[in-house]
Amino acid sequence: GQFGYYGTGGLDEVPCGFDELVGAGAVACNSRVRRSVEEEIVRTSLFEQFLSAVTEKGFFKDAGNPGEPRYEDRFKKVVNKFRAKLAAKAAEQAAQTGSNSVSPRGNVRSRARLSPPSTAPKAELAPIPGPPQVQQHQQQQQQQQQLHPALSYNEQDLEEAERFKAAGNTFMQNKEYARAVESYSTALRLLPAGPTSHVFYANRAAALLSMKRFRDAAADAERSIALRTDYGKGYARLGLAKFFLEDYDGAMDAYTISLSHDPENASSKAYLAKARAKGGAGRTKNSQRAGRELEADQREAEKLKSAGNSYMSGKEYQRAIEAYTAALKLSPSGPSSHVYFSNRAAALCYLERYEEAELDSERSIGLRPDYGKAHARLGLSRFFLEDYVGASDAYTAALQFDPENAASKSYLAKARAKLVAAEQDEDELMGPVDDGGAENGLDPYAGMANDPSMMHMAQAMMHNPEMQKHVQTMMQNPEMMQEMMKNMGNTGH
Repeated sequence: GQFGYYGTGGLDEVPCGFDELVGAGAVACNSRVRRSVEEEIVRTSLFEQFLSAVTEKGFFKDAGNPGEPRYEDRFKKVVNKFRAKLAAKAAEQAAQTGSNSVSPRGNVRSRARLSPPSTAPKAELAPIPGPPQVQQHQQQQQQQQQLHPALSYNEQDLEEAERFKAAGNTFMQNKEYARAVESYSTALRLLPAGPTSHVFYANRAAALLSMKRFRDAAADAERSIALRTDYGKGYARLGLAKFFLEDYDGAMDAYTISLSHDPENASSKAYLAKARAKGGAGRTKNSQRAGRELEADQREAEKLKSAGNSYMSGKEYQRAIEAYTAALKLSPSGPSSHVYFSNRAAALCYLERYEEAELDSERSIGLRPDYGKAHARLGLSRFFLEDYVGASDAYTAALQFDPENAASKSYLAKARAKLVAAEQDEDELMGPVDDGGAENGLDPYAGMANDPSMMHMAQAMMHNPEMQKHVQTMMQNPEMMQEMMKNMGNTGH
């Protein structure tokens, strides 16, 4: 199927595609997340100080000019060194504040989170089965609770976002719908995935409905539901958008679920009845035809996947890539698409096309975050790209889902060993240097280690999922953490 996605602010008239969505996102997939972190780092004044110090020390002597391979290799070492120091500072801060628990998705959990639910056994009555839509919805809720831990957020951002939400509500009362959309969009930029972000999306959907922007409203309602699967208003607004888009079966589904959360809502009852009258109890002929075509595409995609697997067994990797690519054209976001992306990543690794393999692995994880093979293939591609930090992070995640996988254990150990060796090599290469304020020949980082701006940068970078995973890896590996912390004030060799 074809899907459109919109940003939290602006609501472009033309929706972005899946690739653009993941490139812009959060658990990251059609982007070089590792590189985006580095790009953010090298733009900072602190990095410029660090680079200047190592340059004065002679680190780039005989390395040629920027753009040449030897220079770029040296530059990469400097970035990796600075990045490791930054992560060590963030990990040190997390350890000092007691925030040493990192969720599987990489977000540092807030110390001020809600109390966990009681673990005392409860006597529960067997639930009465509801309509198929409600049963499916309940299963989705359970899956979401298993895959998504409690969200972390900044209290100040939450307060500011709530103020913009209140302003939006006032604009809604005054029928200033465009201004309401702007206010809710600002709230979402401040807090795209906080404890009340589902309300911001649902409220913006209501404003968009009033402006007759039904497709945009449906997209926002779906975002609201994705954040909070038991939020009845999200389903009600999705139902209304579907109704005005003349998707009466979709409206019936949404209103049925809405009423399972808010059984007495008169508006939902009325529109459910209207949708039934418009669309009938069954699917329309067009939707039935579309459903049959979708099923046929998925069956054909599975055949192509099997063909790709056969080519892999015969070491015909290019033909395997072609088969998986054909499967993805038929089913780009279907129930098995994460497998197609992951399998294609494996074939690309065999052909040493590691950057493409990295992207495919990230796409697979974007579709199915708990798919261990995709994390392992991400680790392998990053290992051969010499991104040992990223490889360690990926293999750590892979082992959460497949703890006994011997290959993942082996490559995690190799990546960690490479990190330690690289740290030592870089220290030897950079040597002792005075950064203009350090005494006794401290390394280029020493003068910045306790700089308030460095601490602020470390805290800010912790909002980046890639840095969060790096810190998680460090905190789970005492040996690596100890080595990094030792180097925080390391003297030159």
